[in-house]
Amino acid sequence: MATRLLSFSGSEASFSPSRLGVAAGRVLFVLFAAYAIYTTRTASRFDSGILISLGVAVGMYVMFGRRGGLRPMIIYIIATGTFTQLRLLADETGMPVQVGYVISMERGIFGTIPSSWLQAQLHETGQLSPVNVFAIAVYLTYFASFPIGALVMWIRFRGFFSSFATAMVLASYIGLLTCIVLPTAPPWLASSQGSTPEIHRLVQEATSTGAYGGGASVAGVNQVAAMPSLHMALTVIAMFTVWRLTPNRLWRAAGVLYAGSMAFALVFLGEHYVVDEIFGVLTAVIAWRCATRLWSADGEFLLNLRMPGRLRAVKQPLPASVS
Repeated sequence: MATRLLSFSGSEASFSPSRLGVAAGRVLFVLFAAYAIYTTRTASRFDSGILISLGVAVGMYVMFGRRGGLRPMIIYIIATGTFTQLRLLADETGMPVQVGYVISMERGIFGTIPSSWLQAQLHETGQLSPVNVFAIAVYLTYFASFPIGALVMWIRFRGFFSSFATAMVLASYIGLLTCIVLPTAPPWLASSQGSTPEIHRLVQEATSTGAYGGGASVAGVNQVAAMPSLHMALTVIAMFTVWRLTPNRLWRAAGVLYAGSMAFALVFLGEHYVVDEIFGVLTAVIAWRCATRLWSADGEFLLNLRMPGRLRAVKQPLPASVS
């Protein structure tokens, strides 16, 4: 015979993917409700797009989140969609936009601003050279390759999808937090303010306003989110993923070549400083190491944090009767 000395709902509490999913759904619901109240009770602009996106995210979770097979993909879609909407608002916090610190770092390391130097060497005003076309093409792949890559991961490498998705989401939110507390002007914007030598925003100059605006809105446009470079961070995570999933040297070389091409394109096009990219790589490393320690290669959640022993439900046998 035994007696329960202390009881809770469930004898032990631990973190699991299902509990994390429930928590994510609740957080999104609170965000949805809070923003709805804020926009309807203040004089601020009512952004129906954000409300619709959050509403759809919460609805998707309620309808499909409890289906275990779909849960990782649903949570990933909700997390990335919410990130996109939050990034749209991240430059409205009133924090002063930083320019000088990153320019000082660039000049201290390189003696010049690499974006300005590269454009002076490789770009001619009014001309669309092969270098321009290559850099713009690489840059624009960012907006399509990662949604497609996530779908391919889900179909072909289901066991590793949770690690990949966690790394992507974690890197994105590290970047979001950084651009909220340290909004930083990219090279082209700093140049337009007279803080650097002339630097053109070559992507916007070479593409139609509609095409550029459409891609930017998908990613969650924020003009002062240079630090860290999420273009670089997510590209490096993609490279890590290729190296993790295949020993094929050609695929691995392609992953490295893509990451290197993205690094060149971001600087040449005036979108990021080299320092932004360095911190982007650091963000990718942190996110990757965390994700691969949370999930096994076959998708099993490894973190199991239990409540302290004195708070757990325990059973102890009654003392033996004395005859």
